[in-house]
Amino acid sequence: MSKEIYIANGEQRLTLTAGQVIAIRPVAKGESYSYCLTDAGQMVRLKDKMLQGMGVERFIKEKGYMPAPALHQAAAKLRDLIAIEEATDMVSRASRAEAERMQSELTLQEVLYVPFDAERPSVKCIISDTPFTKTLIDGSGFIPGLIEAKTTDGEGRSRQFDMSLSAGWVLVEGAARANAPRATEYGGLVEHAAYCIASAGLASVQLPGNLLVPENQTVDEAFPRGRLVLVVAGCNDEIVIGIDGADELVVQYCRDGAVIIQRHGLCENGGRLTLGAAVGSIAAVMLLARHADEKSRPTRAKNKAA
Repeated sequence: MSKEIYIANGEQRLTLTAGQVIAIRPVAKGESYSYCLTDAGQMVRLKDKMLQGMGVERFIKEKGYMPAPALHQAAAKLRDLIAIEEATDMVSRASRAEAERMQSELTLQEVLYVPFDAERPSVKCIISDTPFTKTLIDGSGFIPGLIEAKTTDGEGRSRQFDMSLSAGWVLVEGAARANAPRATEYGGLVEHAAYCIASAGLASVQLPGNLLVPENQTVDEAFPRGRLVLVVAGCNDEIVIGIDGADELVVQYCRDGAVIIQRHGLCENGGRLTLGAAVGSIAAVMLLARHADEKSRPTRAKNKAA
C-alpha cells in the first residue's frame, strides 16, 4: 500500500464531523490512521482502517477520488501538514533519546543548565544516578525529554531539578557559553523552536545564534525581517530560517549552497501558535529532504536466479 494522496473528483465525498474530505492519504502499512484534509483546510486523522466493509483506499476510489496530479494545491497542503506533524514527532523522539543519553553518560557529573530565556539564571547541577528519564507533555504536540538532576538552593540544601531540553541548554564542564545562545524577544517562538531542534541533537545553531535582521540590506534581500541558520548534524547541510518582507516564515533546506527544499508559513495548532507546531514547521524540511533523497536514490536490481 502506497502513501499516495488522493483528491476528491466529483460530488461524492467522504464526510467527517470536521467537514468534507477534499484530499486524503489512506492508511499505509505500519500506520495507525489515514490523513484527511477537509474543505475547511483542517487536517484530520481517520482511525478507521475499514469503511463500509472495505479498506480505506478501495473505499475512496469507489467514491471517485483520484490520485492527485503534480502540484495540486490541496494535495500539497495535506503533504505539508503531514510533514509538520511527523517532524514534530521526530524532534520529540530525538529530544527524549538525547535526554536518555545524557542521563546515562553524564551520571554524577556537574553541568550548567542555561535556559533559552535570557531572563532566567543559569543553574549548576549534578546529573542524578537514575536509569529513568522523564518527558514533558505540554499539549502542543511536542514531547521533549527531561534530565533529572540535583542542585543546591540558597541555603545549601540539595533539591531535585529537572532540566527540560525544550527550555534550555545542558553544558558540560569546559563547554563554551557561546554554544548556548539565549533567545531574544524579537526571535520569539521561532528562535525557541530552532533551539529545541538543536538541543535534541539534530542540528547546531550557527553563531551568533539569533534571528537577526541583516545589516546593510539590499532591495533584493530574501529575509529582511531576520535570519537564523541551523547546521544539520552529521553533514554540512543547512536549515535557513528566515522572515521575508511580508513577515512570513520561510524555511529552506540547503545543500552545497543550493536550496533543495523550501516551505512557507508557521503552522497553527487548533488555531493557536504553539511550540510543537513551530518545531514541526521548521523541522519539516528535514523530513522532506530525506524523502527527496530516498526518491532520487537509484534502486538496486534484484539478483535473478540462474
